[in-house]
Amino acid sequence: MDLRVQKTLENIEKEFLTLRAKTPLNKIKVNDLCENAKINKSTFYRYYTDVFDLSDKAENETIDRIMESFTTIDCLFTNPEEFISGLLAAIGQHDQKILTLFGGRINIFADKIEARLKRHYLSSPCPLEDDMMMSFLIGGATHVFLNPTYDIEAGTKTLAAFLRKIPVNGFLS
Repeated sequence: MDLRVQKTLENIEKEFLTLRAKTPLNKIKVNDLCENAKINKSTFYRYYTDVFDLSDKAENETIDRIMESFTTIDCLFTNPEEFISGLLAAIGQHDQKILTLFGGRINIFADKIEARLKRHYLSSPCPLEDDMMMSFLIGGATHVFLNPTYDIEAGTKTLAAFLRKIPVNGFLS
């Protein structure tokens, strides 16, 4: 990618995140974003259809970065503690950006992580039972970690114990 294009896209995203941190997504105006980024609207529209497109691309890029830094992704059933701590560490590297992009919409974040994990673990097409089991596992784990009444360390140990009980030879085969 041309360095000028890269710098322009980085500048647009930086200004978008600044606005997004204090403004609901549906209230962000392209004019304001362009003014803050010191670009023309035509420049913005060369890369994005609207602020929702920009937000979606920034969200997906963040999920990409999380998955790239998630080095223990293959440990879900062999070493669940390592899998969970690796995922939490990968998410933690991007926590401020996640809060800004997904604030009030953490379910969207969880859905995108779930989709990536399913793509990693499940063949396409896969048995409905495998898809449902993976959704159940990820959805349940997400609920535990997003619920402030559960301690993260205790939750990790308990979830790992659950994962070790799943007969992998009949699942994800």
